[in-house]
Amino acid sequence: MTGSRKTRVLSKFLPTLVISSLVLSPAFALAAKTISLSGVPHFSALADAQKTCGKDTVVWANLHASVYHLSDSRWFGKTKKGAYFCESAVTKAGLHAAKE
Repeated sequence: MTGSRKTRVLSKFLPTLVISSLVLSPAFALAAKTISLSGVPHFSALADAQKTCGKDTVVWANLHASVYHLSDSRWFGKTKKGAYFCESAVTKAGLHAAKE
C-alpha cells in the first residue's frame, strides 16, 4: 500500500474510530469497576464456610470474574481464583450471581 493510499484509508476511518472510542470509554470504565473483598470472611474449605454462614447460603466466588456460583453450579468450588463466602457478604461487596 502506497503512502497516499494509506493516508486516504486512515482519513476515511479515523473519525469513526475517534467517535467510537469517546462513546465506548464510559462503558468500559463502568465494566472495569474494582470490587474489594478485603475484610470479608472467606474460606478454603466448604465445611468452615457452612459453620460461619449459618442459614445464609454458601457460594463460591470467582475472584477473577467478580461473580459467584451457587452449589448447583458446575463451577462451584472449581475456579482457579476463588473461595467460599456467605452470599450476603459477596452481594454487599458488589459481586453478582453467574449467568450459567
